[in-house]
Amino acid sequence: MKPKILKSGFILSIILFIFLSSCNSAASSLENSNYFNRKYVEYVDDIPPTIEIIYPESGFYYVTLFGINFKIPIPSDIVIINCRNNHFYVEVNATDNIGVESVTFYIDGEMRAIDYEYPYIWLWEEHSMMILLYELKVTARDYAGNEASDVIKVWRGASLQRNQS
Repeated sequence: MKPKILKSGFILSIILFIFLSSCNSAASSLENSNYFNRKYVEYVDDIPPTIEIIYPESGFYYVTLFGINFKIPIPSDIVIINCRNNHFYVEVNATDNIGVESVTFYIDGEMRAIDYEYPYIWLWEEHSMMILLYELKVTARDYAGNEASDVIKVWRGASLQRNQS
């Protein structure tokens, strides 16, 4: 009986040798393929967003007369606004390759509002009867912290109509 045990043991050892050598070759092929040596590269977003003030538009005179809104072209890069109720909307278009986190609205360097969702609109309310020149600045910020700005000069005046109470 010993020769059968030796014969079957020999066959088992050959099968085991073939199995282990195939596992070794598979492991070495995985090692050569850099499967376990993969490196992950973090994406760096250095592209700033784009931003543009859509309304009010530079080079126009906005006036409300007798309940009718007029937009008259003027030969200047200034916006002139003569609004009846001393408020109007500022609308901004902002885009980014990853996404816009926020749009911040400034008047003469003073932050007035932050908008986190599209459409980026802010209601500019001034309760003054004085005619003043303002700097309207909007800044878009993306999720990587990149920023871009757009600036226009706005000449705001009181309405040409009397407020009816």
